[in-house]
Amino acid sequence: PGFDDPARRKLSIIADEVSHLEEMVAEMRDFVQHPAAQKRPGQITAVVDEALELFQDTFEEHNIQVRRVEETPLPSVAFDPKQLHQVLINLLKNAVEAMPTGGEITITSRVRGANAEISVRDTGAGLAPEVAENIFQPYFTTKEKGTGLGLAICQNIMTEHGGCIFADSTPGRGATFTIQLPLEETSPVAGAPLPAEGNRG
Repeated sequence: PGFDDPARRKLSIIADEVSHLEEMVAEMRDFVQHPAAQKRPGQITAVVDEALELFQDTFEEHNIQVRRVEETPLPSVAFDPKQLHQVLINLLKNAVEAMPTGGEITITSRVRGANAEISVRDTGAGLAPEVAENIFQPYFTTKEKGTGLGLAICQNIMTEHGGCIFADSTPGRGATFTIQLPLEETSPVAGAPLPAEGNRG
């Protein structure tokens, strides 16, 4: 027998909640048991292209325009493609959520000093100062349904790559998240927290 509309709606809600729980469990696992980076030389912009392709339908549904800006060509650098893909997916997802009524995402690539740099800028509401100060802290979240681990995982990934991630925002004028990767392969920054920190007790 087929399901009536109320039953279908309930099943859809259950499916959404299960999917959300799976995402939360995956984030917890990635934070506590983060695998070591498997770095190899490659083009960061190719990973950006792949991430954007995944979001193509989402951008259309949410009336979001994407602009690419290449300030300077990026050379090949060493990185783990899966992990960098994870970082970019997280940044694009956050940008979409920051613009519920539509807007523009600008992705800028450049060489700055000894680093390759990718910036993801949205035209959303921006970050309040107290949010900007804590945005990379584990378990800090402004979302009703969020683990607060997405950006903490991104930070762990970038630290392990010898790079960094930072945010710049003016409330009411959007936010920009920037990732930096060293042009020359380096070890993780001395004294930086290990990805498995927190796996205690």
